[in-house]
Amino acid sequence: MDFEFNRTRHHRTMLPFYPYQAYIFTFILSILFVFGLFANAVTFFVIARTKLRKSTFNIFLMSLCVSDFLSALFSPIFIYRRTWGYETWHIPRLFCKFFFGIDQWTSVVTAAHITTFSLLRLISVRWPHAFGKINACHAKITVSSLWAISFFIGFIPFFMFCGIVEKIRNAPKAGGAWPACSLLISWIPSFKIYAYVGYPIFFYAPIVCVTVISITISILLWKRRRIRLRHIAQTPRAMQLNGAIDKRLRKDRQALAQLTLIVASFLLGYVPHIVYHFYTTNTVHTTQYMRNVDWVFGMVEYTCLRFSECMNPVIYNLSSSKIRKQTLLMISNCRNFKVPMAIRPRKRSRGTGSLTPENGIAMQSTSRSSLSPPR
Repeated sequence: MDFEFNRTRHHRTMLPFYPYQAYIFTFILSILFVFGLFANAVTFFVIARTKLRKSTFNIFLMSLCVSDFLSALFSPIFIYRRTWGYETWHIPRLFCKFFFGIDQWTSVVTAAHITTFSLLRLISVRWPHAFGKINACHAKITVSSLWAISFFIGFIPFFMFCGIVEKIRNAPKAGGAWPACSLLISWIPSFKIYAYVGYPIFFYAPIVCVTVISITISILLWKRRRIRLRHIAQTPRAMQLNGAIDKRLRKDRQALAQLTLIVASFLLGYVPHIVYHFYTTNTVHTTQYMRNVDWVFGMVEYTCLRFSECMNPVIYNLSSSKIRKQTLLMISNCRNFKVPMAIRPRKRSRGTGSLTPENGIAMQSTSRSSLSPPR
């Protein structure tokens, strides 16, 4: 497809982006695509193949890795629909619907996971005895329920809302600067109702909730640290337990750091995402400059989302020494992997045709005829 839309007036009204913009964002998103698949897959298998999977919090982290992996897997379709497939959609139309369905599904389920994860962290800090009654089975049921509910309120509506349409680029209405694979014009009223009702529930409430919970946990841990330090200073016998107290304080700091980084990554990815959706559905693009602004804004917000999802597995490893240790061990084992002796090709010695001891099989020093009794 010809990106040089600035050569003629026709192309100037058709494509709202320059070639260098398309190439830059394609390069960046391709790197995030590869890294997102690798990092989330490695983190998922590290937790799934070790005892870490028995932790309630790690089950949620595994589920978040699945969500980010799916989002990364379908990201090349986003690149295509915003560049080479902007005007003409050459691949099957079902890919367009599946992209929007998966994208909204993973967005809703991620917001629900982050909110639930934050609530569990608050319970573990404020009511540790009650948290002790929550086991891995409860976490798995919760995760499965979140995925099922998010499918019905995220995947199905956007699978219906979006598709392939012929655009009238110069039309003075919303949607004139959108790609061929985008929100169907006939579904815009329904989408606006969905956005005004659903977005506050699916995105605004989780953002406010996780922010308030993070601040609350910070205050609780700060007060707990002051009480413990005062107890150590006033009670000489408590100095004997100084090591255990330091360990507990260190675990509290790690938990707070993990939650803070996850929330910050969540806000980085989804705040621009929400702002762009309201901007593009309520803005009339009457000039080429405004179309270009809309295109760049859409690419930037998706890049922020992809960067956020790529950073999540990095955050999990940085904030948890156990996950980090198992990840490094797994990578080290892959680098030092050797072909087992049993499946190596067998080498035969010269002349006698017997097997060498390099393959773990004893060499036959004499032939069968030499062992038989003389006649």
